[in-house]
Amino acid sequence: RTIATTRYELYWLWSLHYQPHQWIMLLDARDSYFQLNPFEKLPRHNQDGPKTSGILHFFGENADATRIGKSPKNRKWLTNAYGDTVVAALENKPTICSGSTMGEQVALETYLRAMVSESDDTGTKLMGADQGFHNYLYYSNKLANAHTIDSITVFDQGRGAINNLGAMRTAPLESWGHVVEIHDKILNTSMTVLNWDQTPSPVVHQFDRHKLLSIFVYKLKTVQFKEEYFKNEEQQEQ
Repeated sequence: RTIATTRYELYWLWSLHYQPHQWIMLLDARDSYFQLNPFEKLPRHNQDGPKTSGILHFFGENADATRIGKSPKNRKWLTNAYGDTVVAALENKPTICSGSTMGEQVALETYLRAMVSESDDTGTKLMGADQGFHNYLYYSNKLANAHTIDSITVFDQGRGAINNLGAMRTAPLESWGHVVEIHDKILNTSMTVLNWDQTPSPVVHQFDRHKLLSIFVYKLKTVQFKEEYFKNEEQQEQ
């Protein structure tokens, strides 16, 4: 397996350490940062209750910017794993990002087992092919009969807890509309990425595809984080 696919086996193992209805987030950490707590408004079940199935949340890419058939990479991943017929059936479907997923443990574990099985069954070893598996599992309804999955909700870009910005790199982020709020227009020292309802996106994913956000994160937020980290370390030592 490639590293990108092997991580699903590790996710699977790690998921076994959680209770059935605890929420877990799977996220590409390298190109993400948090603006709010993404777990704050999620539905909750009694851990001791009888319910044996759980919820999955998937998060889409911007459908105006790309769809499965428009993306050479997504076409390649799906063609290599499933053939031209599947790609033709899915080419107009919005792309769902495999790098950002949330779910209750009982449902997420089943999803992770399925992702590993897709890798084994197709024999696909392309880097990034996990996104092909991810989209195939959803659009083929292959998870529909899993007794541990109560529901799967796909949030369009900018509509959920995780905002995937990568597909919007074809134009400056601010040109897409009111999706970023710059609080200091001279120095760009403070900005907030917004969902389409104008509320802050709890998690910003793929920020480094946009120059404006990259400068903000690498030059400002990283410095702030380091300062806070070392400050907390000093307080703990005192």
